[in-house]
Amino acid sequence: MAHTMSIPDFVRNGWREETPINAFLAHLDRNKIKYRVIGTAIILFLGFADAAFASTGIDVGAKRLYVRLIGVGKWVIIVKGGIDTIKAVAEGDFQAGKKNFLGYVLTYAILWALPWAFDEVEKLFTEMEASAQ
Repeated sequence: MAHTMSIPDFVRNGWREETPINAFLAHLDRNKIKYRVIGTAIILFLGFADAAFASTGIDVGAKRLYVRLIGVGKWVIIVKGGIDTIKAVAEGDFQAGKKNFLGYVLTYAILWALPWAFDEVEKLFTEMEASAQ
């Protein structure tokens, strides 16, 4: 059976037989940031779960948790958005800089708008249920 690979791949990596464990390790290496974010989110949700259930209601505890996560998200957006925007502007691509900046601002606005929108939908259904009775 003939195997083909490019010369740069051969020079960089040499010949390695592709085994399932190598494929799995390569997948983890390519997606390590995604898995770190997911793992951190799971740890945060599990760590704050007791605080949410110990409050007077799930909505109160969830809102406190959501506000904390928004605080973390705000700084992630500021740092990542600032780096991307400054990098684009430094390269002379002002259109990409504006697009990055507006995208990060819109993301932050959506994070704050989601709970409000769901509260409005809940009020609407509560009012419809009360008027039907």
